[in-house]
Amino acid sequence: MEVKIKDVLKVEGKKALVTLYENPFRPAGGGQPGDTGTLEGANLLAVVTDCTEEDVGPVLHLTLKRGEVKSGDVATAKIDEERHTALSRMHTGEHILSRALEKQVPGLRVYKVSIDPKESSIYLHYDGELTWEMLFSAEDEANSIIASDIPVKIYGLPPQEAQSLPNLKANWERIESEEIRIVQIGDYDLIACSGSHVSSTAQVGGVIVTAFRGSSPEWEVKFSLERARILEDYGKAMRRLLRKVGCKLEDIEPIYDRLKEERESLQKLLGKVRSYISFPFSEEKVDGYELLSAEAPGLTVEIVTPALKRLTEEREKAVVVLLMPVGEEREAHFVLTAGSGVAIDLRKIVKDRKELEAKGGGSASWVSGVTTCLSMARWKEALSELLRPA
Repeated sequence: MEVKIKDVLKVEGKKALVTLYENPFRPAGGGQPGDTGTLEGANLLAVVTDCTEEDVGPVLHLTLKRGEVKSGDVATAKIDEERHTALSRMHTGEHILSRALEKQVPGLRVYKVSIDPKESSIYLHYDGELTWEMLFSAEDEANSIIASDIPVKIYGLPPQEAQSLPNLKANWERIESEEIRIVQIGDYDLIACSGSHVSSTAQVGGVIVTAFRGSSPEWEVKFSLERARILEDYGKAMRRLLRKVGCKLEDIEPIYDRLKEERESLQKLLGKVRSYISFPFSEEKVDGYELLSAEAPGLTVEIVTPALKRLTEEREKAVVVLLMPVGEEREAHFVLTAGSGVAIDLRKIVKDRKELEAKGGGSASWVSGVTTCLSMARWKEALSELLRPA
């Protein structure tokens, strides 16, 4: 389509904002991003990265590849039709799935959506506990509506007339236009929406819920239209998992629940045991301070923390280095800690002593991380130099 540039609103390096006399690109709205594509003319090649609705009307966001933009110049506009179609299918699928969720789960209310060509999100309020069973039921209903090949009608009405429509869903506080754009899917869904849509539910193809997260009352449900591919990928992953676990499909969830319970029980037991852990520290005096060092292969920072904190509370002049080698690997977790009577910043060890090959962070009296230096002599040397006055 041939278009004419109306105004060049801003140029900053290779970025530009322009308006057209006749704009074929759909602006962002209703949770859907704006159209993308290209503008190409005799002295211009620009990628359209977005289209937004502003006070001056639809504004194109450009990245200049060749030439420059000038008011009055003529160019050929090409919309990325593949992306536009994907967004239209996705947005129509969202309407259907959102309505199915609201119908299936009393008290659930969708308040925001984020449309993407690959995977989209539905944000909702629900005071109860959202479950996969609820989502599966809504997904089944949505796919039944999609398969019914129901026409999708789009039309405009004055606000007063639109408000009289029964069951119309609209965010009236956000609507300021003189005409309300209505999207109607048969008798199933009626909503005010500025996004793009397909002409029939069958063109959506099918929806599949891929994930959900959150807690009462705020939830996010993610979905895609790539139903066949996702079911195939998930099926392959599940078959591999079943082979490793060595169980039937119907047993995988009970096994997971049992392992989760066992893990929680072990964590509680570990919490009790941690307070009894002690280490065979090597001790030496450095200018009035106690330098303690030890190795604890296979342990983690989480496990040793209570014992080390208790130690430095009891011994205010103590400086501690604990190395925890990891299996057969040439690396170790480490902890540096000091009592309240030690006025040095242990972070300097990680920052300044490159030979320790340590990465980590923390506070002046507590630093933890990972190191490939397993020589305790080097660590003690570095700490001794830090403790001795310059």
